[in-house]
Amino acid sequence: MARPNFFLDMLPRQEQPTDSTLTGVVVEDLGGGKVAVAVDGAPDDWPPVVAVSEAGLTGVGARVRLPRDSSGRVVAASSPLSLPEGAVPVPVGVTGRAVVEALEAARAAGAGLVEAQAKADAAAADAVAAMVAAGKVVTVAAVAPESPAEGQLWAVTEAGSARIVGLRLWTGSEWVAYALLADSVIVPGSVGTIALADGAVTAPKVLASDELWANLLTVAGDATIGGSLLAEIITGKTLIGSQVIATQGERDVANAGQRLAAADAVATDTGWTLPLGELSGKLDYNIADVVPAGVTDPGTWQMRVMVVDKGSPRVYARLSRPTGSQTSQVELLDSEWVTLSGVYTGADTLFRLSLDIRGAEPLPMDATLHVERVRVYQPASQVALRNLDDGTPVVVYEDVDSGLHTVMSPDRLTITQAGQETRIPWRNVGLAIAPPRAYLEDNTARNVGNANWNIGTLVPLQLENGMTGASSGVTVPVSGYYRISARAKFAPNQTGRRVVGISVNGESPDTNTSVMASQGTTAVECNTSLYLEAGDLVQMKLFQQSGTVLSSPGRTMTIVFESEKRA
Repeated sequence: MARPNFFLDMLPRQEQPTDSTLTGVVVEDLGGGKVAVAVDGAPDDWPPVVAVSEAGLTGVGARVRLPRDSSGRVVAASSPLSLPEGAVPVPVGVTGRAVVEALEAARAAGAGLVEAQAKADAAAADAVAAMVAAGKVVTVAAVAPESPAEGQLWAVTEAGSARIVGLRLWTGSEWVAYALLADSVIVPGSVGTIALADGAVTAPKVLASDELWANLLTVAGDATIGGSLLAEIITGKTLIGSQVIATQGERDVANAGQRLAAADAVATDTGWTLPLGELSGKLDYNIADVVPAGVTDPGTWQMRVMVVDKGSPRVYARLSRPTGSQTSQVELLDSEWVTLSGVYTGADTLFRLSLDIRGAEPLPMDATLHVERVRVYQPASQVALRNLDDGTPVVVYEDVDSGLHTVMSPDRLTITQAGQETRIPWRNVGLAIAPPRAYLEDNTARNVGNANWNIGTLVPLQLENGMTGASSGVTVPVSGYYRISARAKFAPNQTGRRVVGISVNGESPDTNTSVMASQGTTAVECNTSLYLEAGDLVQMKLFQQSGTVLSSPGRTMTIVFESEKRA
């Protein structure tokens, strides 16, 4: 059933007139300017009155007046005179929103005033402190002043001198170093003459940038390096020194003594580091072991050796199951070298040797690992630039393994091996490597007159290492012995003899430089070795006695340098 309304169903003249103003408390903001108000004096089970709030502010929990019309109906809810503590303000209409914005602006302005006041108070305190500090005396002395005031400054001087070496501040309990902070500091004398005293700035205080290093290295001039100079590439116009060595030599690095590794019947790893320093390249080493003490059957145990390269374990050698109680040994050959990658600088972490001993007998075992030799292995050879006793510069190549020693001087090459020395002038080296040679050929038919020496015309096809020539012959470039071969073909004829000879400087061939064949021969070849002077002209000459002109359909000649002199 419908619930009764306190204001509509009330009998006339019950408790108060119908047009009197009621009061109540806002219990809910309904939006749209409406509020729900609990009327003062209404029964507890009666609902609140819903009314339109006047423009301005209202709020949940605020007390308001409720005007009524002649029928007793509530027509509005007035704006509260004040908002009690804890009440939530609610703006109503344009006026209400303007009031809330003004209130927020006032609150913000109040907060700004509070902050400004705080800053003003702090500035005043700082000013007071500054005035107090300014009024205090700065003591300049070698010893601390007595009964100092808080904030007092003490300029510390050297004993017996007026030179100030420090600045201290009294905190009330102790003297502390007074730090100077500034955007820039200009030292007297730094602009103009001397900026810093000699020795005032040391190397650890200087931060060397790339620009500084570049300037130092490009304008160093006659710089002296007391120790070693390590560089990837050195570029320059002239390199001067008493000896320059390019080497990949062999050097011993370390010898590790005997180390004891204890093991049980199952397995264990015992490792240690070998302080080998800075290494690169390859390692090889000899390792010897002994049978563990207490082992009755040498076939019941085994041992392996692991090399740990920069923390990465890899098994490089294994010693397992010796055939007897004698000492066994394994040597890592070339194919088993340990290859290190890069240059390592950690002396204690370069690599370690680890023992893994396994045995069938349940008893303690002791084994000894002896590293006999550890070395960096590189090819034992070197190339060096040196000066002889007379100051002559030479290039030296040495190979320790083969015993080869080669010296290249300006005039010769000297080779020493197995105690035997061979000296070869550079001229001979060139002639041995690239001797002068010539090859001439002509397959065009040429007529050979009867009973006369005729030049065998040829076409130069190959002239090397100084040889010069034409169809009439070849000129040799150097003096020495030459191997000469000349061959000619003749047309068939059964009368007379045929001769092929070698002519030098136009002279007729003799019996040492010609070959004769009997009638009917169609091909004759002459081979000889002659000593020729540089510039001599070598020609092929043909002779025939057929009684008539005879054709030669083809000819060839080869000349090759042999040596400057005969042994």
